[in-house]
Amino acid sequence: MTGQPLLERAVARALRLGLPAALHPSSLAQAVVDAVLGAAVGGEAPNRIVVRLHPGDARALAPVLADLEAAICESLDAACTAAGLRPFAPWQLAFVPSAACEPGQPVIRADFHDPAAPASVATVRETVRLRRLEGLRLRLAGGAAVPLTHTPFVLGRGADCDLVVPDLTVSRRHAEIRHGPGGGLEIRDLGSRNGTFVNGERVAAAPVAPGDTLALGAAELRLEAAP
Repeated sequence: MTGQPLLERAVARALRLGLPAALHPSSLAQAVVDAVLGAAVGGEAPNRIVVRLHPGDARALAPVLADLEAAICESLDAACTAAGLRPFAPWQLAFVPSAACEPGQPVIRADFHDPAAPASVATVRETVRLRRLEGLRLRLAGGAAVPLTHTPFVLGRGADCDLVVPDLTVSRRHAEIRHGPGGGLEIRDLGSRNGTFVNGERVAAAPVAPGDTLALGAAELRLEAAP
């Protein structure tokens, strides 16, 4: 990895702050590079990287983030050049506090994000039998809560979805929440490009319950019981 002057400065500041080994800047930088190289497709490297951290870890790391982010971008440039890859678009790196992460266990996701891409045109929804729900809601990462009123409940970027998530890492029809075979709720991926996750694990279909953290691409939601 290159970007050593910036990285060395971040390491020096981390040592002065007494950060634990799990938050060592060089380890985090290498983990990001590994995630990006591992997700490359067709000679292109994913350009959007989200590093989710336990809120306490995020606070501890905050003083070195400016140096760390710059060093990581330099290291990504060098790693892609060495591997014969090109970034899909300019690097977009974010460190996000997440209660779903365990202390000392950051979760890194790399995906393809085109900030200039237009929103997809909505298509007509198929006719489905709705089952009414009460007492549940989905809370977006920004803080807004949306009632989960029925199943199937479609999540995505398209205007025809039950919950529209305006994030370009989210597919037009990304996932749906429905009643599973056992009668409980489950989330099912609808062939999305960047995947559906439950509590940090990528799933095709999985049971969900209040308290679970859901992610569509880089967009995070939480299933809650309404007060």
